[in-house]
Amino acid sequence: MTSSRLKRALDEHGIEVHNIWNINEKGFLLGKALKAHVICTRARRNPRLVQDGERKFVTVLQGVSAAGVLLPPLIIDKEAAHWMGWHAYVTEDEPAYFAYSPKGWTDNELGVEYLVQVFEPQTAAV
Repeated sequence: MTSSRLKRALDEHGIEVHNIWNINEKGFLLGKALKAHVICTRARRNPRLVQDGERKFVTVLQGVSAAGVLLPPLIIDKEAAHWMGWHAYVTEDEPAYFAYSPKGWTDNELGVEYLVQVFEPQTAAV
């Protein structure tokens, strides 16, 4: 859609820029390097990088408006219970919300939790 068509559609329906939101999820595999150097003898044809098995999957949900307003993220960790250490680097200036799931992935329940705990309170006054 061209910007002129978008502007016409927004004007026609009375939609203001601060009411356009996008919520994205991004998964991170922690503990696995993208690049590595493998040192071995020249005779070895297929060297392999050995992984220590210490990998963990974390998902982050975050919302942003078309006006550039950022919502605090929801960080979903692969755990069986909530760990207080997650809050070590959270400040009032940069809040974050935390949840856990067996695989570190988001699901419908966690998505609704983000909408209820973060999106609705932060955007109700806008």
